[in-house]
This record gives sequence, C-alpha cells and structure tokens, in this order.
Amino acid sequence: MQLDVKGILFIALCCLVHLSAQCQTTDSMGWNNEGSSDEVGVSSGPIGASNTGGKDSIYSDSSVNILGKFVGGDNAFVAFVSENFQYPSRCLDEGISGSVKLRFVLDTKGRISRISAEEETKSCPEFTQEAIRVLKISSGQWIPAFVNGKAVSSWKVLPIQLRVE
Repeated sequence: MQLDVKGILFIALCCLVHLSAQCQTTDSMGWNNEGSSDEVGVSSGPIGASNTGGKDSIYSDSSVNILGKFVGGDNAFVAFVSENFQYPSRCLDEGISGSVKLRFVLDTKGRISRISAEEETKSCPEFTQEAIRVLKISSGQWIPAFVNGKAVSSWKVLPIQLRVE
C-alpha cells in the first residue's frame, strides 16, 4: 500500500497551526507558574501591565501585540514540516496514528529553545522525537513576537496530528 504521508501531514497541520495561537492563554494552559525553575518572567497580564519587558521576560501569546510566526506564515510552516518530517517507520508499519503538542520559546532573533512535549502519543514516542527534531531545524526561520514595537521572547504551543489512513 502506497501512503502519501506528506499529504496526511499537510492536512493535519493546516487545520492545527491556526489553533496554536488560540490555545495559548495563561489560564487554560497554566503557564503562570511563578517560582517554577522552568520558566523565567512569564507575563500573564495585559500589555502594558507591571511587566517592564526586561531582557529575560518571556511573554505568553495572549500578552503580545503581534504574534511570533514562521517566516512566510502558516502555509510555509506546513510545507516546511511536510518536507522535513519523516513518519516513524515502526508507527507507519503498525498503523499508529498520533499527536504531539510541543511547547517552546521563540526568542527575539527568531530562534527556538526550551522545547518540551506537553502531550504525546504513548504508543509511538518516535512522533515526539521527530517533531522536536523538525522544530529544532526550523530555528532561526521565525519572526519574533512584538510588544509595543519591540521584539520579545514568547512561549508558543504547536499541536501536530498524524494519521495513517
């Protein structure tokens, strides 16, 4: 059976990339973990609130004027992932569909760091490994978020679904 994995990825990502910005609120995702050693200066207040935007501040997407995005927009990112993602062979052979939700920091230079998996498919951890690999190679190909005309670091969440049909 010939399977067009890139076509499957394209459909899944096309629907989900637009949702990533809507999923990123400090309340529903629990990102305002003050005192957590994993996060530095997460701003959960409205723009212009007490966060002065120091060099170590990392904003949630709900706190910025302009969201950070992949150069060329959502369609370009879908094409990038479709071109670079290699569906894990074991999962393909076993007909395993899956999903992964990655969280990462997009810095002021468009680089990606602090990638972690918020959700993953337990039956195919290779999805997570491959999604992280592809996200890492996209580093530097992003436009940062902006607050009051200044580039800022921001947290991003990226859900990816993969289906074998």
